[in-house]
Formats: sequence, C-alpha cells, structure tokens
Amino acid sequence: DLLVDAQNAEARASLALYYLGLGQKEKALKEIGLANELAPENVNVLFRSSLVYEQTAQRPSALRALRSALNRGYSLAEVLHHPDLTELRQDPGYLAFSKDFSASNSTNQTK
Repeated sequence: DLLVDAQNAEARASLALYYLGLGQKEKALKEIGLANELAPENVNVLFRSSLVYEQTAQRPSALRALRSALNRGYSLAEVLHHPDLTELRQDPGYLAFSKDFSASNSTNQTK
C-alpha cells in the first residue's frame, strides 16, 4: 500500500505495528507519527497509536490516543479484549475515562 500511496495513514499505522513486532521501536514510532499527521481523526489510526505508544512505554500518549479513538466511536469491546492493552486497562487514567464509555455503551444496548 505504501509503495502505491505514501499518504495512506492506515497502512502506515499497520506498518508501525509490524515494526513493533520486529522490535524496531524507533521505526514504529516514526510510522505512527506520520499516520497521525495524515489522519489525526481516524479511529483505526488512533487505536493503533494507542497500541504502539503502550508497547513503547509511552502510557500518557497511549491513553490520549485511546480516549480519542473511543470518543470518535471506536469499539469499546475491542479495547476491553485486546491483549496488548491489559496493563493499560488497570491504569487510573484509563479507569477514570472508561466509565463514561461503559455507561454510554450499556445505555445504547438497552435502547
């Protein structure tokens, strides 16, 4: 995708996760930074950003990206079940804002 379209933010975010899997944290951070510049409102880019930041020990950035993704409609179920976010879900910062999404999610399910 990037060979065809260097402006593809989701492809860059996916590449960031690939680099992360290879242990190439600097390249992962560079790609996720570019993805965020290209599509700062894209929920998939924001969610992948939270994964990259969490796995590179940048918890405040991970929390910001995750909150932004949820604010824009990203799946709470995905957040609750993603294994790479297990520790983050115990963070007081996450616990503070996740209550809002849990309440709105249960309200939406009862309508």
